[in-house]
Amino acid sequence: MNALFNLSKIHSSIARKIGYGYGVAISLGFTGTIAGLLVADYFQGQGVFQLLDAQIQSQILDRFKVSSLRFSTVHLHLAAVVSDPDKFGDERQSFYEVLQRTEAATLELEQFVESDPVWLARDVASMQRLIQNYRTQRQAHRAQVETILIQVDQVWLAPATLAEKRNVLNQIQQELLALNQSAPYLVLEQIDQELQNLVEQAQAQELLAEKDMENAQGLEKLLIVVSALGSVAIAGVIAFRTTQSIVRPIKQVRITADNIIRNQNFDLTIALENDDDLAELAQSFNQLIQWVKEYTQELKQTLNDLKQAQAQLIQTEKMSSLGQLVAGVSHEINNPIGFISGNLSYLNDYFNKFIYIQQLYQKNFPNPPAEIVDAIAAIELEFLQEDCSRMIRSMESGAERIHSIILSLRNFARLDESGMKPADIHEGLNSALMLLEPSLKAHPDRSAITINTHYENLPKVDCYPGHLNQVFMSLLTNAIDAITEVQSNLRPTQSSQNLAIATRADDNKPQYQGHINITTKMPDSKWVEVEIADNGCGISLDKQSRIFDPFFTTKPVGRGSGLGLSISYQIVTDLHNGQLNFDSTPGHGSRFVVRLPLGMAYCSR
Repeated sequence: MNALFNLSKIHSSIARKIGYGYGVAISLGFTGTIAGLLVADYFQGQGVFQLLDAQIQSQILDRFKVSSLRFSTVHLHLAAVVSDPDKFGDERQSFYEVLQRTEAATLELEQFVESDPVWLARDVASMQRLIQNYRTQRQAHRAQVETILIQVDQVWLAPATLAEKRNVLNQIQQELLALNQSAPYLVLEQIDQELQNLVEQAQAQELLAEKDMENAQGLEKLLIVVSALGSVAIAGVIAFRTTQSIVRPIKQVRITADNIIRNQNFDLTIALENDDDLAELAQSFNQLIQWVKEYTQELKQTLNDLKQAQAQLIQTEKMSSLGQLVAGVSHEINNPIGFISGNLSYLNDYFNKFIYIQQLYQKNFPNPPAEIVDAIAAIELEFLQEDCSRMIRSMESGAERIHSIILSLRNFARLDESGMKPADIHEGLNSALMLLEPSLKAHPDRSAITINTHYENLPKVDCYPGHLNQVFMSLLTNAIDAITEVQSNLRPTQSSQNLAIATRADDNKPQYQGHINITTKMPDSKWVEVEIADNGCGISLDKQSRIFDPFFTTKPVGRGSGLGLSISYQIVTDLHNGQLNFDSTPGHGSRFVVRLPLGMAYCSR
C-alpha cells in the first residue's frame, strides 16, 4: 500500500493511484449493488407473478359474472317485445350473442383454473364443479327459451286473425315470465350470487398480492441502499488516501495561481521539482497563463474597436436627425407644388377654351384681313398651340413626379418614430425604389437595372416603418452595387470569362442584363417574408460567415462603411424579433430574406 502512494515514482504513478483506488471502490460498489439487485429481483419477481395472477383472476371472474347476469335476464327482454316482430327479432339475435359471450367467458375461466395459478378464490375441484354446474343449468335454461321461440314462430306463421295471435302471444309472454320460477333459472341465480362472492374474494387476494409486491419493492430498496452505503464508505476511505498523496503539490500550484490573480502579474510561472503528472499540469497552467495574457491584449483591442463602433452608431443617430430634416423640407416643398398642380388644371382648361374660340373665329371668318394673316404666320399659331399643350402636359408630369418623390421621402424618412405601428410593407419597398430610381437607370458604364416585383396581398405588419425602410434601402443598394460591379468588370475586359454569368457577344460587347427580384409572401399565418434577389457578383464563400459583422465590407475602400448589413441585422432580429437570412453563389448573385412576425405588440421596446 505504501508503494502505491509513493510520489517519487515516475509521472504515471498518479494515474495508478487514481486507477487502483477508484477501481477497487467501483468494483466493490458494482459487485455489492449487483448482488443486492439479484436478491431483490428474485423476491420482486415472485411478487409480480402473484400480483399478475390475482389481477387476471379478478378480471376473468368479473367478466364471467357480467355475462352470466346478462344471460339470466335475456328471457325478460324477449317477453317485453313478444308482440313486436321487429323488436322480437332483434332481441332473439341478442339472445344468441349473449349466449356466445357467456360460453367464451366460461371457457376463459376454465382455462385459467387449469393453468395452476398462484392465486385462486377456491380450490381447483370446487371451481371445476361450479363451471360444470353452470354449463348444465345454462343449457337447460337455453332449451326452455328456444322452445318458446319456436312457439312464437309458429304463431306468426299460423293462418289466424291478428287478435287471435295476440291472445296466444300474451300466453307465451306469461310463459317467458314464468321462467323466473323454473329450476334452471333459480340455480343460475344461486350461481350468480356465488360468483359475486368469488369476485369479492378475488379482489381481496389482489389487494394481498399488491401488499406482497410493495414489501418486495421495499426489500429491494433496502438491499440497494445498504450495498450502496457500504460501497461509498469503502470508496471514501480509498479516495481519502489517494487525495492526501496528491493534494500537497496541488496546494503549491494553487498558491502560485492565487498570487497571479491577486497581483495581475501574468509573467509569473509555476515550477515543480517532481517529474510526474503534476509537473505536466504546471506546464499546461503556465501555457494557459500565456494565453490569458494574449487574450487580455486582444480584449483591449476589441474594446477600442467597440469604441469605434459607438462612434459609428452616433453617426447613425445623426442620419436619423437628417431624416427628420428631410421630412420637414418635403412638407415645405409640397405646399407650392400643390398650388402649381392645382393651377395647371385651370390653365389647361383656359387654354382649351382659347383654342375653341380661335377655331370658331376661323370657321366663321375664313378670310381675315391681311394684317391678321401676317401676324398668325409670324407667331406660327399652329406651332404655338401644339407646343403649349406639350408644355402644360410636361409641367403636369413634372409636378406629379415631384409629388411622388416628396411622398417617397416622407414615407422613407420616418426614423424619428419611436413606437411600433401597423405599416404596409409594399409602401416601404416602393418608397425605397422611388428614391433609388436614378441609380436604376442606365449609366455610361452600366445598362439599366430591371426591377421585378411579385407582391402577394399582405396584411399590415406591426413594425418600426422608418427603420424597416432603412433595411430595404440597404439591401437594394447592395444589390445595385453587386450588379454594377459585374458590369464594370465586363466593360474593360470585353470578356465574361472571369465571371460565372452566361453572356453572349453582340457587336463585340458582352450582353448582361442586371435585374433585381422583389418577392413578398406569407409562408404561414404567423410570418411575412420579403425576398430581395439579384444576379450580381455574389459573395465569396470565405466572406459569407462575416457578412453581418460590424465594419466588414466587400466593397472597395471609400465605398462602404461595413455598417449597412450589420445595422440591418440588428433592426430585423433585435428590434423586430425577426430573421435576416441569405444565400449567395459567387458569380450568380445573392438572395436576402427578411422574415417578420405578424404580431409584434409584445416586442415593442
